[in-house]
Amino acid sequence: MRTEPWRGGWQAACRGWAWLLAGAFALSCAGGARAVVFQSWTLDNGARVMFAESRALPILDVAVDFRAGSAFDPPDRIGLAALVQHLARTGAGGLGEDEIARRLGEVGAQLAGRVDPDRAGFTLRTLSSRVERGAALDVFARVVQSPALPELPLARERSRVSEQLRGEA
Repeated sequence: MRTEPWRGGWQAACRGWAWLLAGAFALSCAGGARAVVFQSWTLDNGARVMFAESRALPILDVAVDFRAGSAFDPPDRIGLAALVQHLARTGAGGLGEDEIARRLGEVGAQLAGRVDPDRAGFTLRTLSSRVERGAALDVFARVVQSPALPELPLARERSRVSEQLRGEA
């Protein structure tokens, strides 16, 4: 029996299958760099957390992965995982695409996404200082927990894919 994590929303998928990888993975290139110690634990909601800290650079990297990769796409909706992952970054938690970009740009943060056969996820890279970290994590939490999947970016993405397919024919 195949699990369909998009049924019940992203929050249900997050509770059931989220992997939260958080930590400052910025390692110093200097020869005297110390080994990074990894810690892991499981949250009450079942999410597994892996944490590594290095104070070599003032950077925070966060990654959240869901068991929602392309292998879970229904046969009649190939590409669904990639589409949902992309659209989640175009509107979330009351923020539109431009506001998400503006807020992240103001603090120099980078938000990205990925999909492979086994999982889909989001990554965030930001400065670790309180103000920048707080602003970037606020946007990141909205994208992960409350994606809006707005109609306008969906229509734009459909058009882009259709054009791409016509060009390949």
